[in-house]
Amino acid sequence: MSQPLEMTPFTISDLAETGKPFLLFFTSQYCDYCKALGPAIAVLNSRYGKEVGIYLLDVDTHTEAADVFKDYIEGVPSVVLFYRKQFVALKDPEDPDPYMWYRLSYLEDFIKAFLKEYK
Repeated sequence: MSQPLEMTPFTISDLAETGKPFLLFFTSQYCDYCKALGPAIAVLNSRYGKEVGIYLLDVDTHTEAADVFKDYIEGVPSVVLFYRKQFVALKDPEDPDPYMWYRLSYLEDFIKAFLKEYK
């Protein structure tokens, strides 16, 4: 099972130009939710990685890239879906998981809804 790739501002721009859909997880090495979410992200990557690229952006390492999205994300973890040079930020769950914020089922529902609507 391949792991999601760490993104940089340059790779985000390059990938957005391809038009292939991808999820970008905004994370931080200091975020306990982000650490706990790692295995769920790996599962998503194994299940949906061929249809939707799944990538990570560490907001501490790449502050300039994270700043571009400061009006759309409120903290970490956050998820943004890119498709056809547009993006949609995933809303915070009404019932967050106490350990990893986003439940795997919530993330899968987001991906499935996207695939159903745009594929």
